[in-house]
Formats: sequence, structure tokens, C-alpha cells
Amino acid sequence: MNKKNIALGFLGAVLLTTGIAYYLVVGRYDKIPPKVILEKSHVEKERKKEKFTLYVPDENLENLQLKEIEIELENYADNEISIIFDLLKSEMDYEFIYKSESGEKVEAPFLSEGVKLLNTYRDGEDIYLNFNYKFKENMKTSGQELLIVYSIVNTITESSGYKRVKILVNNKEIDKLNFYRLSKFYEKNLEI
Repeated sequence: MNKKNIALGFLGAVLLTTGIAYYLVVGRYDKIPPKVILEKSHVEKERKKEKFTLYVPDENLENLQLKEIEIELENYADNEISIIFDLLKSEMDYEFIYKSESGEKVEAPFLSEGVKLLNTYRDGEDIYLNFNYKFKENMKTSGQELLIVYSIVNTITESSGYKRVKILVNNKEIDKLNFYRLSKFYEKNLEI
């Protein structure tokens, strides 16, 4: 029984010490205003301003024009090429009219929201941009196709260290979109 009394006494002392320590710790946090607790636990995301040079179609959808945009990035680890493409899409929110195969005039977005940049592949100074199938479906006229392709190519080569761009659709090299050959690499062309 003596051993039992010693064990119970020791257990009681541990419980008493733990209880007092808990009370002191919890008692301290109850005295700090909630605002202070929130301020201490709140971690601000690092924001960085970045300037991008874009080549976007003019309002008449005839030529490319230079446009500089500065945006705040929360996490610069994001894929820079994806950010550039998203900026281009937001700047190409035009509607345009084209003739359908049946000859009627149809109004459509210049660059459809359904067009997605799936991923990129890099090889030295070359970059492969892999778009979904909507990229090919989006092209209704040769002028639209030319402006979109060179808007992407000129912007990517201007804003990054890449010299040449190759466009893929669904991870495949395709011979041509609807009007122009895609089986080659494109380089910056400021004459468009």
C-alpha cells in the first residue's frame, strides 16, 4: 500500500502542477484583446508589382499595338507565361463579325473564354505553348488568326527571354490552324 500511496501522491502532484500551468497560460490569453491575437496570427502575402509589355489588337482589329500593364502579383512563383496569356485574354475582350460557312454574318468574341493555355515546355530560347482544342476552333478569319498568333508570340518574346515560340494544340504539333501554318517556330514580328 505504501507504493500505491506514493504513486497516487506523485500523480496528484503532476495533475496539480499541470492544472496550475494550464490556468496561467489560458488566463494570459483571455486578457489579450482579440484584435491583437488576429494581428499577430495574420501573415501578409508578399505582393510584388510587375510590368508586362503586351501586343494587343487595336480597336479596329487590323494591327497590333503596344500596351504596358503593371499588376500586383501575390505569389510571383506563378507561371509567368500563364500570367501573360491571362493578361492578353483580358485585353482581347473584343467582339467581331465574320461570315460563317453558310454566308451569314455572325458576331463572336475575338478570343473566346474557352481558350486555355494548358502548359508550356521550355527548351533553351524556345518555348512551346500548349493550348486546348478551343484555340483552333476560335479562329474564324485569317486576320483574326494572324493577330492572335502574333499577339501571343510578340508578347512572350518581349516579356521573357525566349526568342522563338511554337504553338501546340492538345499536346500535338499541328500543321496549321485554319489559315496559317503552325508547324514552324514563330519569332517576333513587329510589322503586324
